[in-house]
Amino acid sequence: MSRKYGADKTDWARPVCYALVGGYGPLKSSAATFLGAVVVLDDGSGRSEKEGAAAAALYATAAEALCLSDQNETETSAVVVVDLSLMKRDIDASAAAPEERGGKKMGGKSKKAGEVKARGKSDWNAALEAEAKAPSALGKAVGKPLAKALERLTARASTGFTLVARGPLAGLALKLATSDDKGVSSRVARVCLLAPDLPAAVVNGILKPGAAAKKVRVDAIFADAGARDRRAHMLRTAFADGADVLFGETCGDAVVDAFASGDASVDAASKAFEVFDGMGRSLSVAEVTTDLDKDTKQPETVARPLEVAEVI
Repeated sequence: MSRKYGADKTDWARPVCYALVGGYGPLKSSAATFLGAVVVLDDGSGRSEKEGAAAAALYATAAEALCLSDQNETETSAVVVVDLSLMKRDIDASAAAPEERGGKKMGGKSKKAGEVKARGKSDWNAALEAEAKAPSALGKAVGKPLAKALERLTARASTGFTLVARGPLAGLALKLATSDDKGVSSRVARVCLLAPDLPAAVVNGILKPGAAAKKVRVDAIFADAGARDRRAHMLRTAFADGADVLFGETCGDAVVDAFASGDASVDAASKAFEVFDGMGRSLSVAEVTTDLDKDTKQPETVARPLEVAEVI
């Protein structure tokens, strides 16, 4: 048996998933749980107070609109927030940590034993840019661990899921949706970008004509008209299908309209968990893990229900 089995993985630098679902009680994982789910990538950038389970509250109103709306004909099974803040913190800490060198000659100069030198590793933003520069192969630091987590999460779903990413995670989402590495792209049906940060590495990498191995629908919700004017045409050169809107606008698409309403305030999130739809269902939240079963060696989905007070 692997030494990892049974170990406390709470503080491991890996993606942590929080599922917002509409139902008659706490989440019960099954083959249909993440059928057509909306998966949101969030690294807590600029919002450190909303890391962990609290990040799920930001998407409570979007989950209410998608999972409970009586008017939504294409109802979403779940909105899953994939929190990457632990990965981000670990990579940043590794990049900033000093490294002790022995008395070796480097660059023609003798280094004294015990001398401290920077490790030279990439921080989180540099790791994301490195992913964008190589459109096909997923990176070891970010792309592969995330692809593995998404594969396990959606292993039993028979249809693809919608991948939502905010800010600097836009390039990573586009790569996961189009790369043939790890096979996760076959499960991504569409992409929705929230206030996308599209630096030169993304424009010259994944957005370069012919770079994407697969074409998907890509919707973008921009922070302001200036950002849309600067980046929308670059996005459409690579991905022609999709809507370009601003926060606060609507376009008639359920997913775009739900997220274009913006992050939920504390009051709005609290009310979202109190709403009952026409069938008597309400919103619940759970932390979801998908580790390998020690006997079957297959992903085992376990949902730990959370109280609303743990999220708000």
